[in-house]
Amino acid sequence: MKNLPLFLLVIVIIFSLGQICQAGGDMKFPIQLSYVSGLGDVYDLYVDNLEARGYDISSDFYLPIALSFHPFYEFDFGLRIGGGIGPIMLVLVQEKTIYGSSSSTDYTTYFDLPLNFHVGYTIVPRSPVSPYVKTGFVYHVNTGDYLKSTKPGLLLAAGLDFLRTKRVNFGFEVAKDFSESTFEHRIEEDWTYYTTEKTISTGGLTIGIFVRF
Repeated sequence: MKNLPLFLLVIVIIFSLGQICQAGGDMKFPIQLSYVSGLGDVYDLYVDNLEARGYDISSDFYLPIALSFHPFYEFDFGLRIGGGIGPIMLVLVQEKTIYGSSSSTDYTTYFDLPLNFHVGYTIVPRSPVSPYVKTGFVYHVNTGDYLKSTKPGLLLAAGLDFLRTKRVNFGFEVAKDFSESTFEHRIEEDWTYYTTEKTISTGGLTIGIFVRF
């Protein structure tokens, strides 16, 4: 079962190869806003690390909504091939340390720019409303104070297109990003502090709405 997504991808490609040469198509340019579950896990880790180091959290920026741009080419018979960037993620935490009558303020940040390649299929390509599925791979170009390493992962997604016969249309998509990033994690137990590692699926589950041109 672990290889089922890869098997389905191969089936879609084999089924479509005989039709690609004679099929027409069109380039699509979707812009999407998504809720990103993994961003909350990164935020919680950053706050835990800073508090374990004795910092007071004076302010923070954490918005689990991120922007994506995933253009693709869709053939008339439904096959789609594309790539793109996003959801683009940012965590910004401001910490303050008090020294007697003075204080010092600094910022701890995390930035993530995922890159992906995907192949998909529109179930009813000539209908104004159609579900679709896609799969591919994601690599996170990310940076942050506690980030140690990043591994690419599988992307699985499904969605629903509306107004497909119009030049500008819209829809929604649910996706699962299986790539992972490993972070330094500081833990306090019984007034004792120690450092370990924690692996987070920084994309995780995303639920988004898009406008497509």
